[in-house]
Amino acid sequence: MEMDGKSTIRYLLVIETLEGKINRESLETLGFALSFHNTIDNCVLVIAGEGITQTAGSLAAAWGLDVVVFDDPAFRYPNGDLLAAALVETIKKYNAGSVVLLHTITGVHAASRAAATAGMACITAVESVTREGESTVFQRCLQYGKIRASIMLQSDRCILTILAGSFTAPEPGDFRKTPGTVYDDKIGRSASYSPRSIERAESSRSLDEAEVIVSAGRGIGKEENLEMIRDVAKIFSRSAVGSSRPLCDLGWLPYGQQVGSTGKTVSPKLYLACGISGASQHLAGMKSSQIIVAVNRDPNAAIFSLADYGVVEDLTVFLPLLAEKYRDGKWLKK
Repeated sequence: MEMDGKSTIRYLLVIETLEGKINRESLETLGFALSFHNTIDNCVLVIAGEGITQTAGSLAAAWGLDVVVFDDPAFRYPNGDLLAAALVETIKKYNAGSVVLLHTITGVHAASRAAATAGMACITAVESVTREGESTVFQRCLQYGKIRASIMLQSDRCILTILAGSFTAPEPGDFRKTPGTVYDDKIGRSASYSPRSIERAESSRSLDEAEVIVSAGRGIGKEENLEMIRDVAKIFSRSAVGSSRPLCDLGWLPYGQQVGSTGKTVSPKLYLACGISGASQHLAGMKSSQIIVAVNRDPNAAIFSLADYGVVEDLTVFLPLLAEKYRDGKWLKK
C-alpha cells in the first residue's frame, strides 16, 4: 500500500505492547477487519513501545501489512495520552479512515481522547458488526448487559474499541505474501508522561493459577461482605478472589484482582460470580471458564445468560450456608 497521505487507508489497527512484548489479543483487531470486509489489504498496523522496531518488522513480514511504529522509551508502559497523540498524528499523516483498538484501559483512554481531538465518532466495547445495505451497524451491550444496542454511524470515519474474544485473530501467512513496509514515526511531546513501574501484584498471579475463582460485584452491598467471598474461596484449594471493576474503582479490592476486558482474562475450572450483574466487559474476561455459577437476587441479571448454574438468592444468605454445608461434609455422605 502506498502510504503517501493521498490514498485512504480503511483501518489503522492498533497493537498494544508492554515492556517490548505485544498483547496477543490486540491481533483480534485483524479479525474485526476480516469479519465484514474479507480482506486486510486496506489495513495498516500501528505499534508503539520501547525497542519494538524488530517486532514491527516481524509483524510486517508475517501479515504482509505496512506497520507504523513509534519506538520510544516513553511507550515502555501503557500511556493513553501519548498513544492518542500518536494516533492523531498518524490519522492526519496517512489519511486514515478509521482506527480499531482492543478494549483495554489504555485502549479506551486513547480512543476517546483521539476521537475528540480528531473530530471523529467513538464507539467502545464493540462485540459484533453487521451490514445493513450500505451502512455498518455495530453492536455492544449497555446497562450491565441487560440492553444490546445497535449503533449506526452517519460518518465512515470512527475510532472503535473491541472486546477481547469477540473477534478471532486470523493466522498469519494466509494473506499477502510480500512483506509490508515499516514506517518509523516520532511522537510529539505535547502529551504529559510520568514513567512509573508497577510490579504485578500477587493477586494477579493467583488469578492466573487458580482453578477456582470466587468473584464479587456491586451486589455484595458493602465492603464488609467481602469476608464472605474470602470464606467461600478458602473452601477450595488453588482458589482466588476476583472482582468486577466497580469494586476496584471503590478501592475495596486491588485492580490486580479485576476480571474483565480491562482486567484479567481467566479460564478456571469453576467461576463463582457473586453479586455480579453481567456487564459485557466482565463477561469477556471469564466466559471461557469451564463451569460458571452465578449468585444474584435479580432473576433478570445478564450473568444468568452465560451461567451453567444460577442461584436466585440474597448472597448474604446463600454464601454462609454454602460455606457451612461444605465444611461440615454431611452432603458428601448422601
